[in-house]
Amino acid sequence: MKIKKYILIPLLLFVYVTGMVLYFIPKSTDSTLQKVFEVGASYALVIVLFFVLRYRDRLRQERLDDMKKAEEQNKTIQTKQ
Repeated sequence: MKIKKYILIPLLLFVYVTGMVLYFIPKSTDSTLQKVFEVGASYALVIVLFFVLRYRDRLRQERLDDMKKAEEQNKTIQTKQ
């Protein structure tokens, strides 16, 4: 089973962000609010990336399906002539 790109990339970024949070946040001297904002913004970007990549994948799949249908229609028209 092939893992789709729109799942793999955000998953890897999620793991990376989580690792960075676990490593750097305890060492940070920033305020608690700033830490929460930075972590929340990082996870929000990963979530947005997931939805954008999924949307692009759906558009690509629809375009490929339309091209297949058009090709089949062209073949049927050519065989009738």
